[in-house]
Amino acid sequence: MGEQDWFFDWEKASRDTIDVKRCYIDIAGDLVAGILLSQIIYWFLPGKSNTKLHIERDGIMWLAKGRSDWWDECRITTKQFDRAATVLRDEGLIMTGLYRFRGSPTVHITLCLDTLVERVKSKLTKGENPIRQDSEIQIDETVKSLHTEITTKTTTESGRHHESFEDYKAKLRTRFANLDFDTELEKFNLYWSEGKRKLKNPKLALLNWMTKAEEFRKERGNGAHRGDNQEDRSARRAASIGAPLTRTRV
Repeated sequence: MGEQDWFFDWEKASRDTIDVKRCYIDIAGDLVAGILLSQIIYWFLPGKSNTKLHIERDGIMWLAKGRSDWWDECRITTKQFDRAATVLRDEGLIMTGLYRFRGSPTVHITLCLDTLVERVKSKLTKGENPIRQDSEIQIDETVKSLHTEITTKTTTESGRHHESFEDYKAKLRTRFANLDFDTELEKFNLYWSEGKRKLKNPKLALLNWMTKAEEFRKERGNGAHRGDNQEDRSARRAASIGAPLTRTRV
């Protein structure tokens, strides 16, 4: 067998591939970010019996992976991951947090499903990757199933009753003790009472708002930020997504 024949046979038989839907690249607006998004979605899709996720924090299921781990999965370097994660956060497709995992600070990622589904449906509506009506129904059912899997897993692992919004606010008040919490809460309520904005997930939106306010407080303290108006605009832009977009650096 010649070298070319060997190569062609290997190419046909090899399963060393990365499965990425073109729609995800279009949504992210970037090839590497689209690949990362596709891999994150893989981890959030329900398995045969239950979700692949096992980490619950603040009532949210997270995916914990070291920055270098992504190379083994989808050939994304640490620098590429940092940039791609920023792209996905800015698009409101994921949120990140820095927590300890196996003894080390590790970036945790969660998927903003509502935003993702809206973007996917928007792409399909515009005629990109068209699907049949029965396939659209299947997508909706898959999303509902994913929400159910994650919610069930969260309830089971946390061993807690459903936390009310008032209890959650009290917890955030303690967590963000350095903020003027009442002032930020008033801004938050004012923002969501304006116009026809829809607050899909109050807890995530409030966590997002307070996280951004805390970031700007620190930046202002370090002399890296000027002007309350810019702060309000940035915080409102983040909160309008309805999920915390923490710009965590590792």
